[in-house]
Amino acid sequence: MDQESNIIATTIVSNALKGRAFPESRPETRWEDDLDTIKVVTKETSYREIGPPSTSPLTLYVDNFPKIEGAKEYVGFEIPCASMVCQRYNLLHNRTVGLYRLLDALAESFPEHVNDFEIARRLIREHSLNTVEMS
Repeated sequence: MDQESNIIATTIVSNALKGRAFPESRPETRWEDDLDTIKVVTKETSYREIGPPSTSPLTLYVDNFPKIEGAKEYVGFEIPCASMVCQRYNLLHNRTVGLYRLLDALAESFPEHVNDFEIARRLIREHSLNTVEMS
């Protein structure tokens, strides 16, 4: 689908859903074994990935339908190659990983992406998401 078709489709769906009430979802953290990715999603919604170039160890998610039109509403993030990252920083304890410690370790190694790490920290703080189970 080209960009113009994607914009039209998104607009149609957005208009169809305006004013509807949806149940609040629970924020979650999960490790996707098949992709070796840690995902943090704070809101059940349609979202898209945004972020810096592929050199970043973090990809942010923004809501496709933010409460304030045109605003960026961050709703999650993912960290690829999670097992390798956790082993590299010695963060894997009993298959539980502390998200703050993981983000701190990554921020130390990738200081050029400090703003993205701050957004991720804010999301886990606001939604009380402290750990992820990698089992």
